[in-house]
Amino acid sequence: MACKNFCYQEFCAQIYQYAPVCDDIDKKNIISSSSYPNNPWETGLVLQMFELGRLFVEKKMVKFSPEGACMYPCIRPKDILHIEPKSVSEIRVGDIAVYRKAGRLFAHRTIAKGNNEGQDYIITRPDTAYSGNDGASFEQDILGIVSRIQRRGETLNTVKKDYPFVKRFFFNLYLKHYYFKQYLWRKIIDFISYIQQYKAYRWFARFLFIKSSKEVQFSLQAPISPKANSKFYKEFSKTELLESLSGEFPVSKWTIALEINSKPAGYLSFVFKPKDCPFSGWWLYEYKLRLRYRRTNLEEKLLREADDLFKQAGATGISVSVLKGMNLEKKILKNLGFREISTQKEVFFKNKEPVERLIMKKEIGSKI
Repeated sequence: MACKNFCYQEFCAQIYQYAPVCDDIDKKNIISSSSYPNNPWETGLVLQMFELGRLFVEKKMVKFSPEGACMYPCIRPKDILHIEPKSVSEIRVGDIAVYRKAGRLFAHRTIAKGNNEGQDYIITRPDTAYSGNDGASFEQDILGIVSRIQRRGETLNTVKKDYPFVKRFFFNLYLKHYYFKQYLWRKIIDFISYIQQYKAYRWFARFLFIKSSKEVQFSLQAPISPKANSKFYKEFSKTELLESLSGEFPVSKWTIALEINSKPAGYLSFVFKPKDCPFSGWWLYEYKLRLRYRRTNLEEKLLREADDLFKQAGATGISVSVLKGMNLEKKILKNLGFREISTQKEVFFKNKEPVERLIMKKEIGSKI
């Protein structure tokens, strides 16, 4: 079934991993990364303000520090990157382009340019990769280029250099050390996730991280505009959100966030698919809780707050979908009261095998 609601097409394509999409939705908008879509608590200033165009860049109001080591040694941790606004046609092969993909900003080197059905695009790749690429980036997702790099008071250019053997050896040594630390951290996370299934951990985590219920607070945010693909959020009170959910132009997505000691600890985000959609109704499309707080009953408290708001707004249920193989997510959702109702297969990209999706649903007011 083709989607006839054009204001939803871009947004639905971005959240296809968390909610099913129509068969003929524009596959050009589909994001191949497993990263979460935008949410108001995670994204930085540049990404939140992307829709305002290059004004902030032109006024030299935007700088940012990189994460990761994919552009090492040209760009290193703690460097400050200065961005210059550039259109696709102005970007040259060799420039470090700054673009958004999967709700994140990337700064990777341009290795090729092209045109698809009248639209110019660039192809980028991190300096540490010797093959492959990031795919095409079009005008609407490009912020500009990295014009210069500041490092310990020194201003550097962005040209890729050919270093002598000794320096390359030490650079490779640094990268191996960096990736080993990443690997070690993932193993620690896996171990913590494993022990969280035991009651002893839950008691220990509550004792160590949550001193009293007064430290646990909830806040609500929804887009300023009722459009599904709106990027700008503001904080709502319960009364304001309930009025917006049941008003003449109801909001189509909203987020409830959990704070502990005034610090972000997790959130749930929901989106409404309209009545003319084959998957109409409210969907849980983002879920995140800091590792230390998992399995401490905070998931239940967070969903219980959302459940109460949905009940007052007159909603009957919340749906969620899980891709095949996401066993941990499926187990967590079952613990929160979601039940399996159906499965379906979808093809997200040409020449790819169908992906099996499990649809789960929770009735509003049911036991959590």
